Amino acid sequence: MRILEKSPCAFLSNCEIWRVRPDTIDTELQIFIVGPEGSWPEETRFGVTFATDAEQFGNMVPNMVRTLTTFGDVYPSYTVSIGYAPTSAQAYSVQRTRDLTPTEWPAYSAFFTEALNEPTVLPTGKALDFLNFIIDELQPALNAAYPINLQDSTLAGHDLGGLFTLFAFLKRPEAFQNYLAISPALWWAESALINLAQGTTASTLSPKSKLYLCAGALEAQHPTESLVSALPEDLQAKLPQGILRPDIAGHIHRLEAALAPWKTQGLTLHTATIPNETQGSVIGAGLSQGLRALNSLTEIYGG
Repeated sequence: MRILEKSPCAFLSNCEIWRVRPDTIDTELQIFIVGPEGSWPEETRFGVTFATDAEQFGNMVPNMVRTLTTFGDVYPSYTVSIGYAPTSAQAYSVQRTRDLTPTEWPAYSAFFTEALNEPTVLPTGKALDFLNFIIDELQPALNAAYPINLQDSTLAGHDLGGLFTLFAFLKRPEAFQNYLAISPALWWAESALINLAQGTTASTLSPKSKLYLCAGALEAQHPTESLVSALPEDLQAKLPQGILRPDIAGHIHRLEAALAPWKTQGLTLHTATIPNETQGSVIGAGLSQGLRALNSLTEIYGG
């Protein structure tokens, strides 16, 4: 990984922005690194929360961590939000779909390539490359530059970011100790991630990890349906199954059942359906409850 530029952040204190070029991904990324406020002994090393989608979470995650720290709910920690540089040739939505999805889904690519009138087929299924970048390139660079403790790390994401978080948990569980998946897109590729979980838990021992998995009780009010209805009928007919009305709560129950063998081997699993929250509004509630469940200073969550 080459660090192309380091700059201060104008909207958060104790924040630095890295613009980087990964060795294994053909794009430029923008990394928002925010440290805890206050004065600390020189030898202090802090836990760290990694989050996908800095375009959405660049402010939200560090502010949530700082608020919870101020009121004594969680330990002070660093946050690292990973997004795409404004100079990237491709749109954010195209890149995140490529990098956060664990398997290719040709039907999805074909539909949205046509719907968005893209000149080339939208790529999918590159989550392993993105995960390897975070673990093998970004983490060592951050560890050398900041007083962080990678043995006290959390990975968090929402929607496709939540799907990516669960993929990381199953694929390279040693890289993080805590995983926070908010409204994960388990509908992707006809529940391919749930199938992966079933095979993984049957063939490998559980990591000593904590996983917080949540969705909003009003997730059925999904905005995709109204967007798709504006498209021509012949194109609507090509939409892959499971996207219009995803059964998020049902998928989470299925995933919980797939992970059941690991719960007897060391996995601490919290699941929650949060009242009165939609797919979008659940982000803040999920961050608050999830960070407290995974990094709580008290034992209110048990385990």
